[in-house]
Amino acid sequence: MKFAGYLASALFLFSVNAFGQDVSKAAEAYNRGLQLQDAGDADNAVRAYDLAIAANPKMADAYNNRANIKLARGDADGALADFSKVVEITPRHPLGYYNRGNIYLEKGDYDRAITDFSKAIELFSGLTQLYDKMAHGMSYNNRGNGLSAKGDWKTALSDYDRALEILPGSYEALTSRGAAKQQLEDYAGAVGDYTKALEIVPKNTLILMNRASALTEIDRKAAIADYTRVIELQPKNADAYALRGTIHLSLGRKADALADLQKAVQLDPTLKLEYEKYFREALRK
Repeated sequence: MKFAGYLASALFLFSVNAFGQDVSKAAEAYNRGLQLQDAGDADNAVRAYDLAIAANPKMADAYNNRANIKLARGDADGALADFSKVVEITPRHPLGYYNRGNIYLEKGDYDRAITDFSKAIELFSGLTQLYDKMAHGMSYNNRGNGLSAKGDWKTALSDYDRALEILPGSYEALTSRGAAKQQLEDYAGAVGDYTKALEIVPKNTLILMNRASALTEIDRKAAIADYTRVIELQPKNADAYALRGTIHLSLGRKADALADLQKAVQLDPTLKLEYEKYFREALRK
């Protein structure tokens, strides 16, 4: 989740003031880039931002918006370089740290991600604009995700709590906190968070799968109902069939288990080896 775009107009004014006669050239190219980006002409928008940066190498907004286009194209390394320039030029603005942290998180560089989100959290504190509040809350959430990836579930849990204090309606933070609780074997707490998230996005199959996984530990029949709902929404979800099959088997419903396992392997033959022992048990008389 990225909060970037055109949020830094104050930075734009700051970044061009020192460049005399190049100010108008940079501003003209930058504004053309905005228009082209809004129109969906990414190629020419990048060219316009290139010109703006050439005229004013300290125009943070141009780097920021060019980074967003690169990110949308899958050029994470290019976007990372541009967001790093934003941080270099405007080290007291949180947005560059937030966006760069997201890239580090996606690349699996969790320590750098955590460092950037921590800096963003510090700088977002006290800002009152809606997009600042949203990015502040998501900085806690995403730092929690970095901590979770490192196995530090307890510290991550406190970050998710803080994210939800700022953004009480965030299904992302509810889902993240539910996953942390599940890892800490608080299955009822995990189910509670997943349920709240599903009240916001009731057809989110990932959250349904997560809740089913937690329910498997405390209420297997309810877990079956969640996997069934996933299958209704995604009839080709092989994992949902396979996992529902294992629960049927644990409840002694061998015929139902076998039907689900066979359907799972039909949809995804690679699952056959993984679930071979369940097949054997389902076929045992």
